[in-house]
Amino acid sequence: MDCQLNIKNYEVLKKHFGNVDVYYTDMEDQILVSIPVWNFSYLWNMIKNDNEAKQECLKALSLPMLEEHAIELSNHIYHYIQWGQ
Repeated sequence: MDCQLNIKNYEVLKKHFGNVDVYYTDMEDQILVSIPVWNFSYLWNMIKNDNEAKQECLKALSLPMLEEHAIELSNHIYHYIQWGQ
């Protein structure tokens, strides 16, 4: 199995937490989303309903972040996973 690693950073993270990178590892039906500096990871299941996966990601992000920041970051993660942006 081939895995591809991509690293992104987002303004919401820069503004509130400094230069924090988000790592994406594409593994066929799943994408591992991780923020190593926080010891955070979330396995995005591409087979699940998009809204369900997005809500689960938001819930996971709400632990290390305020909810409004988690909403913004989960939207960025969703857009990156769906459209590579």
